[in-house]
Order: sequence, then C-alpha cells, then structure tokens
Amino acid sequence: QQHPLNPDAMKRVYGSSETVQPPPKRRGDRGRGHAGGSSSEGYHGAVDPGGPPIPRTRCAFKVLLTDSLTASLLGKSGSVKEEIEQATGARLFFSRRDDYYPDSKYRVLGIYADDSSVVEDVFGWIMPQLIEHGEEERLNSPTGVQTDLCGKENGEYIFRFLLTRRMQSHIIGAGGCNIKFIRQDSGAKVFVENESIMGHQSGKVIGTSSTILAALKHINGYVQSEGEFEEEFYQGYARVLNFVEAESRGWQPPAEPKDGDKPLANKRAAGPKGVKAPPRSSAALKAMPKASQPKTSSDKQILPPPPPPPAVV
Repeated sequence: QQHPLNPDAMKRVYGSSETVQPPPKRRGDRGRGHAGGSSSEGYHGAVDPGGPPIPRTRCAFKVLLTDSLTASLLGKSGSVKEEIEQATGARLFFSRRDDYYPDSKYRVLGIYADDSSVVEDVFGWIMPQLIEHGEEERLNSPTGVQTDLCGKENGEYIFRFLLTRRMQSHIIGAGGCNIKFIRQDSGAKVFVENESIMGHQSGKVIGTSSTILAALKHINGYVQSEGEFEEEFYQGYARVLNFVEAESRGWQPPAEPKDGDKPLANKRAAGPKGVKAPPRSSAALKAMPKASQPKTSSDKQILPPPPPPPAVV
C-alpha cells in the first residue's frame, strides 16, 4: 500500500479534460476608491491583524481544517508541511492553536503561490489526509449523519474554504448561473454562506475526491481572479489567518467597493519576475458565449463563464 502522502498516489482526477476559465476582470472600472485616499493610502494606519508575516504572492487560498486534520498536515515538527511545500513550491501557513474561524471549530490554512495550478496541487495533497480523517469520523458517527469532514452518503467528503464577498458573488453568478455550472460540470455539491464574518464567508464542497477536486479547480479560478487587485486581495483576504487575534486587536476588513467602483490605480500592474499568464487557445475563446448575443430559449442552458483577459506581465 502506498504512503498516503505519496504524490503518485494523489494525482488529481478531474471530471472533464476541459478547463473552465475564471470570470473576466471588470474592464474600465472607475469611480470612488477607499475612504482616505488612493488605493494604497486607504490601508495606511490600518490595525495589524497579527499572525505570521504572510508573503505577497499572486495567488492565495484559505482552507478550513479540523484540529486533527491540521495536525496531520503539519506532521511532527512540521515535517509533512515541509514535504508538501518542497513538492509543490507553495508556502503554507496555519492559524495558531486554538485560534479558530469565528463561530466554528476550524483552524485556517493559507496556501500561497504565484501560480494557481500550484494551489490546486496542494488540494491534491490535502485530500488523502481529509479522507483518512473523514473515515475515522464516519466510523464514530451514526449512519447517514454529516460530520465535519464527511457527507451523509458513503464515499462523500467535505472540503471547507473561505471567501470574500466579491469572490462569493462571482462564484454564485447572476441568478446562480456560475455555481450551477460548477455543480453540473464537477458532479459535486457546492454551497457558499451568505453570512459575512470579519469580511469572510465560508463555503464547502461535498462529494468524492475526484468531484471535490474538479469543483475546487473552478472555485480556485474565481478566487485568484481577485488577486489582480493586489492590495485588497492581500490586506482583506490573504493576510488574515488568526481571526481571534485579529478581532482582539480591533482589526476590521477593508471595505470592498461594489462592482464597477474599484479604482484602476489599485490594479496589479505586473506579476513577479518569470510568472506568465497561462495561454488560452483560440478554439476555447470561440467556444465561450458572447454577451452581445440576443436572448433565446438556449439561454436556459448552464454555460461556463467567459475567460479573463490576459494578465499584464
């Protein structure tokens, strides 16, 4: 039997070979910035949320973990964490012991990288451990009861994560079109909460290992599309892991402007040296729906969102 952390045993199996791109960035956004001045000035003098020094990377994703799953992903003296970092190239940071996401018993794992595919690689390392701990929960729970890591059906597991309001809005889409597509394409059950706690909203994916990873591929695309606006992404999402500490310090999330209000000055001008935007084929672009097309009965079909414009490198 292969070791549960053997990368060869953890290949990510997606439900489709086709990749649905994250939503387009808002183009030509103009309007008011944050209170207090320009995009960068709005964060001057803000309360430090505490916690470890978080790197400024193009991509970040926050996962909610049980204590037991956290311990397994850390390993003795951080050995498993280091193994994952070396294998993927990502940086992993965990919230402190007993510092949970508000109104929950989940610790926070932050995944940081300059490429969204690296974040997905880390998902592949998390899943075998999640399944192992999920099965332990299932053995100790009545049949058909949902636990922290297990769904009600045999073979169903739960992957929990955190979003900002804008991320949640993009994932749901107009009339729920995007979340419906994610569910249909992946075969997983996807839920996002409406309640916002300290600028964050929780979500979860329920399904088998392969359907969860397929859904997370789409969700990760929406999350990373917000990374184009570096300062807001870092200050309001990537930087905060220890919510109890942040609340005790009086930290408040920076106000998120409504769609169309985000200032151009706050847009990430260029990525780190050597990081390039992923190529998009002309065939994939042609297959995407056009917003200018007249509405017909076919509009009822669930279609993938259009791709984003290429990043400036």
